Amino acid sequence: MKVVAGVDCHRDAHAIVFVAEVGKVVSELTIGTSDQEFARATAVAASLGSVIWGLESTGSYGRPFAMFLVSSGAVVHEVPAAYTKRNPKTLASAVRPIGSTHEPSRRSYCGSRTD
Repeated sequence: MKVVAGVDCHRDAHAIVFVAEVGKVVSELTIGTSDQEFARATAVAASLGSVIWGLESTGSYGRPFAMFLVSSGAVVHEVPAAYTKRNPKTLASAVRPIGSTHEPSRRSYCGSRTD
């Protein structure tokens, strides 16, 4: 099953919702901000199928989790908080791969940073 994991990153905990491609929530999880908790989240993701991660705050609170995911080979995208708060329907145009220098577009949602 193809799944998108949306992550709302905070200082002490991250809230994750896993959504199937048909829009159905298949799992929800709150994790701490340690590598052990990050590993727990990736284990849950692995049990659900092929997961693409979308994280807010990858420049601050979400950065350690984003880097953990990228180092494990996950497909990770940054989701600017301004887009999700203003109009969730514009999310598709806001998502960009971690490490990307291009402007947000409706192009590929696939890819991960490997450097």
